[in-house]
Amino acid sequence: PKFCSDSPTILETDLHAAIVRAMGAFNGDDYELFQATMIGSISEAIGLHDDGDEAELLNRRINMQIESILSAQQAFFQSGKTLDVAYRILHLKKLYAAIRRYEPKIAAALHSDLGKSDYEGFMCETGLVLSELSFMLRHVRRFARKKTVPTPLAQFHAKSFVLPCPYGNVLIMSPWNYPFLLTIDPLVTAIAAGNTAVVKPSAYSPATSAVVAQLIGECFPPEYVAV
Repeated sequence: PKFCSDSPTILETDLHAAIVRAMGAFNGDDYELFQATMIGSISEAIGLHDDGDEAELLNRRINMQIESILSAQQAFFQSGKTLDVAYRILHLKKLYAAIRRYEPKIAAALHSDLGKSDYEGFMCETGLVLSELSFMLRHVRRFARKKTVPTPLAQFHAKSFVLPCPYGNVLIMSPWNYPFLLTIDPLVTAIAAGNTAVVKPSAYSPATSAVVAQLIGECFPPEYVAV
């Protein structure tokens, strides 16, 4: 956890300490205990503070942090790095390799949040994401290629083509029922298309959302993909 500024308020300091305590107690296996500990620690810290002005200041700082992420992503997109198809492929390969490494953690998180077995988790979520990644890695160059189209008679001396271009910055908000598939699958498409992305996993599947945040943080700089 990081402070939003160099001069944190008392509430920020207490929240930071609560999160650090909860994370320090997390053993990597019991996600339900981690969730309960995190919620309890944060609730206790907030309960000690009833200063509305301080809470409003904290809210404004969080909004400033969001604006900072968006500005960084817009600047990164304007740099033109994501227009290079080879750059997209490099990060899609990194994501594929990371998902394979994280398969046990993903399965454990899906079981914790939704009671899914390892088989169901792979067949309905992780396996579908890996399949989508494989498909994009095979076809992204063709999807990004300039395509020649017929030229109208009035412009007979010209040549016409369609060039696929990314939108720029995209927001991905995922639901709780397929928390891994419906977070990472749209991200694969966004990256393949040359966009940057802000990812908002569901708050109702906290174990999977925590794994997704860790996975994305390992694969992408925040100016490219942020959670």
